Amino acid sequence: MKRAIVICLDGCDPEYLEERLPNFHRFKQRFGDAIVPTTTNVNSVSIITGVYPKEHGITSNFYYDRKLGKAYYMESADSILVENIFEKVTKRGFKSALITAKDKLRILLSRGTSLSFSAEEPTRWVVDRIGPPPDIYSIEVNEWLFRSFLEVLRGFDPDLSFLMTTDYVMHKFPPESQEAKRNMRMIDKWLGTLLDYVESKKTSEYLVCLTADHGMSNKIKGIDLEKLLEKEGIKARSIPIIKDRYILHHQNMGGSSYLYVNVESEIENAIDVLSGTEGIEEVLSREEASLIYNLHPDRIGDIMVLGEKDVVFGQGEREFFEVNLRSHGSLHERKVPIFVYGDVFEVKENKDIGSLVLNWLMNEQ
Repeated sequence: MKRAIVICLDGCDPEYLEERLPNFHRFKQRFGDAIVPTTTNVNSVSIITGVYPKEHGITSNFYYDRKLGKAYYMESADSILVENIFEKVTKRGFKSALITAKDKLRILLSRGTSLSFSAEEPTRWVVDRIGPPPDIYSIEVNEWLFRSFLEVLRGFDPDLSFLMTTDYVMHKFPPESQEAKRNMRMIDKWLGTLLDYVESKKTSEYLVCLTADHGMSNKIKGIDLEKLLEKEGIKARSIPIIKDRYILHHQNMGGSSYLYVNVESEIENAIDVLSGTEGIEEVLSREEASLIYNLHPDRIGDIMVLGEKDVVFGQGEREFFEVNLRSHGSLHERKVPIFVYGDVFEVKENKDIGSLVLNWLMNEQ
């Protein structure tokens, strides 16, 4: 009997894997690409659907509906335009489970699951067995997630299981810090426990995939795109693609942004201004962004802006300002681990894991 496990280590930049981590090395290791923009919602949905944002429709953590004049968090499963892997395996009579750190991700990703819970909204029987989860802004919450995941494997025995950790540590601590090393050693320990459990189940054949939704970089420069354009007489609304409810992580500042220009005839002027601005790596029209990065054209701005490695976009007192944080969203957080245990597969992007586990389960003999 086949079982598939997907572990997504939120924000696990390859630099965090340079420590001696023996259980990570039990996987067949490759590194591939995350989906652009390199944010959690975009990539986690790409993984559970196996397709690009052009098809599944999630293009940001935060979305501005120009027709309604309203902005909202893109965290409803109803925003996903295609079936996910949980829905597909359920149709075949398989059980599935999803465990996340953040409840916003559980809400977004859990459609079709047989069991789902988060560290913010845990299920009672798991709490009764292992205790309540620690604070969401802690290293210890990732350990609780792995412990609860193992309880689900033992007690619920899903055919497809998905675990998503939190990137709090990656946002707060660089790879060389003691806190980051402690976090990675703890994860490595629990990966060992997980793989030992998998190896002990002689009656089942397991495929275990490990990846990340994005990397992480130090950011020291901020650009307020609205103020920058306003100085040139152009009014626009900037939507930080990274924006979510967990502002302690990144202060809603990330390496990419969508711009909605008030007057359509000024879009080209805005592109010219942005293209000549230091710290901005790439400026794309809606059509270009949709084509190059496979984004849904109706769910992005008139312009997509991508920053250099040390740059974030957000609100500042001036158009240029200093920051000191770790964040993501740009092209520089695209490289991610794509590790597989149990077989050999060629996987180039993290989204391909969704199709991989689905095909593997569906081809059960």
